[in-house]
Amino acid sequence: MKHFCMAPFTHIQMNPAGEINPCCIFDKRIYPRYDSLEMAFNGPENSELRSKMLNDEWIKGCEKCYRDDEIGKPSYRKNFNNKYDKSYIQNPKIKELEFSASNLCNFKCIGCNSKFSSAIGGKLYKNLLPDLDLSELEDLKILGGEPFMDPLYLELFNTLKIENINLMIVTNNSIFPNEKWREYLTRFKSLNYNVSIDGIGEVAEFVRYGTKWSRFEKNFDKQLKHFFVIPHYVFHTLNSTDLTDTIKWIESKGITNNTISYDFLDAPEWLNASYLPSNVKDIIINNNDNFLQKEIINFLKSNEFDKSYCIKLIKWMNERGDLPDKCEEIYYEVSKCLKS
Repeated sequence: MKHFCMAPFTHIQMNPAGEINPCCIFDKRIYPRYDSLEMAFNGPENSELRSKMLNDEWIKGCEKCYRDDEIGKPSYRKNFNNKYDKSYIQNPKIKELEFSASNLCNFKCIGCNSKFSSAIGGKLYKNLLPDLDLSELEDLKILGGEPFMDPLYLELFNTLKIENINLMIVTNNSIFPNEKWREYLTRFKSLNYNVSIDGIGEVAEFVRYGTKWSRFEKNFDKQLKHFFVIPHYVFHTLNSTDLTDTIKWIESKGITNNTISYDFLDAPEWLNASYLPSNVKDIIINNNDNFLQKEIINFLKSNEFDKSYCIKLIKWMNERGDLPDKCEEIYYEVSKCLKS
């Protein structure tokens, strides 16, 4: 089945703004403001979504998975389908929870927004502990904001039999977890310690504003002594020529490239590299040293050049200023194309 996904039968997600979704990449609001995640999971909207899945219908909101399937990247859809057998179709259970306690964060990453970072716009979103039956829970994914800034997660851990749960945590690596955090993290059945790294050196400091590269390196080395670290790279226009050097830096830490997690940024569209002029796409491809070469080429081909998005890109770069050297060539070539 081309469009079927097990997520609505096994998974629920709440983002920092309190919005509930079938999964974190589902790009459409289908649930009203439910009082609990369980009400959403068992509600009529999810029932309708499950029926569409069983009919193998194309579903608005699932476009990112469809695109990932096409470019050869393992999609969330395929991951869910490989993980769960069809018994949950007749008996849906919340086996996975993705929960954000807040948007509390100390970074202003260029691909982010105020919903996911309190440092952007200054508005703080807070959620209460999730109100649902977690007796069947096997996997917990916690996001921010920056999770290590919010003690509510430790309260959540106290409500769970964490020894039976696989945990994934996503951190910007600005904070090394204190002793209490580390004690909890080591008790989970397994730990996916996901560190966001969208470039190194001045590129990292530029695209993930708030990064201090010297601190990042120091924390990264400390993390490696305590956890199995999985670097996560989000590929977009402004870090697209820094991927090879980032991979080399990661490998210098003893991490093989098949451990690296990655994604392609779709929005904001002015950062989406698939909308760049064809000659700039060629520069990106030529700067890549074969890591994800096929996927990158397919991603760049997924859209045509869009002048309006490129105008927004150049406007933003002009306003930000102080471009890293690796962004200068992108700026120059896109500007030249817009003037021709």
